[in-house]
Amino acid sequence: MKKSFTLLELLIVVIIVGVLAMIALPNFTKMIDKAKKDQAITYLKLIRTGEKIYYAGNSQYIACANTSEINSKLGVELTEDNYTFKVEGNPDITDSFKATATKKGAPMESIIIDQDGNIAYTTGGVL
Repeated sequence: MKKSFTLLELLIVVIIVGVLAMIALPNFTKMIDKAKKDQAITYLKLIRTGEKIYYAGNSQYIACANTSEINSKLGVELTEDNYTFKVEGNPDITDSFKATATKKGAPMESIIIDQDGNIAYTTGGVL
């Protein structure tokens, strides 16, 4: 007599695999989002280092409106896969800057680093 799986046994296996996938998928997407955020923080630290080097030679920080300006003016290699980057000076304090990484897509989130290395997070465009 031939042994084989019944339709009921196969259906149970498919249901179990589906339940496991439903449990694992949210955790997987959270880990992907965390990895993207960690990459943006690393890029912001690279921008800060580039600004510090620029400041050492020019006694001022430089503003960069977008990623291509950051790459060319600061010599930092960034990609805009998940976040967009910009560097702004502070008109009230001449020896300061803030670099911002803004998440592409919704929900809008930003990560900000200043000249001292302080990191702040915003959600919905409000600090």
